[in-house]
Amino acid sequence: QTPVDSQIKNIEKNFWPNFDSNMMEVAKQKNVPYFDFSNRDDFQTYDGNHLDKKGGKVFTQLLCDSIKKVVIKR
Repeated sequence: QTPVDSQIKNIEKNFWPNFDSNMMEVAKQKNVPYFDFSNRDDFQTYDGNHLDKKGGKVFTQLLCDSIKKVVIKR
């Protein structure tokens, strides 16, 4: 899950309270990792939901690094 502003995060939690646990369950069943970056508050968005250009670049690198760590372990 990508980082979002706190207002969007609250909307998402109200809409689907068990999203993270549901996604972790599906990931476990499918034997794939679930990366949750929703608690990161160090990214800027331009509308609360979409990362700005700088944040998009930083997040892409963070996600790639996370995926690499999983791939290397396998």
